[in-house]
Amino acid sequence: MNQQDDKKLLKVLVITYDYFPDSSPNTYRWHNVLKSWKSLGHEVFVVSAQKTDFSNEEVVDGIKVFRTGKSWLEILKSKMPKTVKLEGQSDTANRSLTKESMVKRIYNSTFKQIYFPDFAFLWRRPAIALAERLIIENKIDNVITVSWPFTDHLIGYQLKKKHKINWIADTIDPFYLSDAVNNSFFYKKANRRLENKILSKASYITVLTEKLKQKYVELYPALKNKVIVNHNIFVPYDISINIKEKDDKIKLVFFGTLTPKSRSPLTLLKLMAQIDKLKLGSRIELHIYGDTNQCNHEFEYFKFLINKNVFVHGTITKDQVKKYGECADILVNIGNTNEYQEPSKLIEYIYLQKPVLNICSISDDSSKEILRHYPLNFNFYKGDLDNDDKLNQVIEFIENDNSKPFERREVMQILKKYLVEYVQAVYFKLLE
Repeated sequence: MNQQDDKKLLKVLVITYDYFPDSSPNTYRWHNVLKSWKSLGHEVFVVSAQKTDFSNEEVVDGIKVFRTGKSWLEILKSKMPKTVKLEGQSDTANRSLTKESMVKRIYNSTFKQIYFPDFAFLWRRPAIALAERLIIENKIDNVITVSWPFTDHLIGYQLKKKHKINWIADTIDPFYLSDAVNNSFFYKKANRRLENKILSKASYITVLTEKLKQKYVELYPALKNKVIVNHNIFVPYDISINIKEKDDKIKLVFFGTLTPKSRSPLTLLKLMAQIDKLKLGSRIELHIYGDTNQCNHEFEYFKFLINKNVFVHGTITKDQVKKYGECADILVNIGNTNEYQEPSKLIEYIYLQKPVLNICSISDDSSKEILRHYPLNFNFYKGDLDNDDKLNQVIEFIENDNSKPFERREVMQILKKYLVEYVQAVYFKLLE
């Protein structure tokens, strides 16, 4: 019997700043979990941020979605031009290689430096008001808050103080341990005090990695029996088998968002420059799909590679990720500088059964934890750029046929704990 058959039908409220149709690992994860619960007859509500072109109230796949709190800050951010085209850039090529507008740069250097705890702080009050109304009107006992942003947990904290609820604080991105959430120079100590205070009130804290669980228990010993590990989610799809001709170029493909602090392309671009020097660039191509706007300075420095053996394509749809992933010879991952994160994209890379070139941003790269179960990978570090042996090894990895026999059942065994049925069941056991 399914463990959910032992429970009565439940009412669950999820509070998450971003929700479907927003496109992110967060929304992908929770929309699939909630669809699963709804299909089993449970009643699911979502409170999310009000955004342009999104309905304030709608039912999506049976899930009741309510949006609120489009603050003056969000209105300002939506109206400011984020980017302008680089000088000399064509209208058709490399649309993502743009530079930040003056207004955006002023915002980043002023207001962004003083908000606390994060960019969503103005959303807290309207979200609390809406969530309270839903809890009272629908007699909701279970509340889940999803961080990032950490403001979502502040909402859960206030609700827990006023209402008799079972509160799960789902922490996809840690707060105090990240330097990207706010101005850590000003707020580092305040961040730790706040995270301890907020999480101590939660019924359970769910995290993506065992490493983060251990770190939380070290930082906040009172959380020892509250922290549960539950991983990223992946929904399998049909894949095509692409037969590669011998004379085809070798295509390295990267998917994701690039940022100077957490996921910089510098090491990867320097590697491509080394390959170009060795006259291999005409055969080896790097294709980058995703938001690269924050790393324009890095790309500008390597502009001699652009449209030669490095091609930047901008953001694409999930269907296009599948299409271009299937056609890739090697999939490229750039590890996060935050060692406590779990890279969701690697799950899909493994599912595609492609060789993975993993560019490690730090020595304790969290990507290695997933890849240690998957033999078709090569870890490359910043320091390897000055190591001729490592350069030769990575070039050999790129040029050789790495498609060793690796059965689908072996892949699915690796991915078992990332499938919807497994992930939603871990969460469901925590509901009351």
